[in-house]
Amino acid sequence: EVFFLTRLRDCAWIAGSDGKLHVPRRLLSEEARAVIGNKGVYPMTPKQFTPDFVTAIGLAPPLSSAHILSLLEHWAAAKTPVSLNLTKKLYSFLNRHASIAERTRFGSQRLLFVPTRSLVVTGVLRKGGSEHVIDVCKESEGDWLGVGECVQRDKSYLLDDLKSDVSLPMHHIAARAGKRALAAYYCNNYCNTDAHGDAAELSHFFRQLAIAECPSDEVYVEILKCAALLRSGARSGLSGARDGGRGGREGRGGRGGRGGRGGRAGR
Repeated sequence: EVFFLTRLRDCAWIAGSDGKLHVPRRLLSEEARAVIGNKGVYPMTPKQFTPDFVTAIGLAPPLSSAHILSLLEHWAAAKTPVSLNLTKKLYSFLNRHASIAERTRFGSQRLLFVPTRSLVVTGVLRKGGSEHVIDVCKESEGDWLGVGECVQRDKSYLLDDLKSDVSLPMHHIAARAGKRALAAYYCNNYCNTDAHGDAAELSHFFRQLAIAECPSDEVYVEILKCAALLRSGARSGLSGARDGGRGGREGRGGRGGRGGRGGRAGR
């Protein structure tokens, strides 16, 4: 009997909601659905088994930090599109339940999701003008980053900020400095927060991971250099367009003048 139960615990034979067979402990409980939603895989027929049998084979155990770390590792490796609402819930769960060893495991990998800004940020009309907001429920592609590639916030308003007076090209240029600002997506007033993704809880989680509060002076210098190049390029482009226009007009006038003189001389 023990051998038989061991085989059942370790073999992939339970049908999951993804249409594949799974090892019982790899499937998630219904309670986990409130956190992970349709990104999780759940047993298709759990009610066919008695509670004692479910316990004996380890089917769909309660959601744990280990489950969440495994999911994040899988999604990061596959570059799976996810929503900010989902990652907020997962990071908040880890903040409450992860052990020191699990936090170390998280911090040693690239498991911090930052969406592609243009896919989740949209402009909406508000009383008094337009405003940029984040669609936290939209699944999008993005970057999976390590602790050293992020800062908590950026007071220069160039890294991932949603202020309408910072142009989209500036965001792309600033991102080349090698840092992304997590607060822009996880801890600000432009995103809806809920019981699972409270901004204060997420800020605490980022601090526990020893993510730098702000970019270093060296990174700020790189950002400002990029900004200066962008502005210089924009001015050069406008200047070149004006010079090109003048050159075209002068060229057309010169050709006409020579033609006119030639005609008069011929006469």
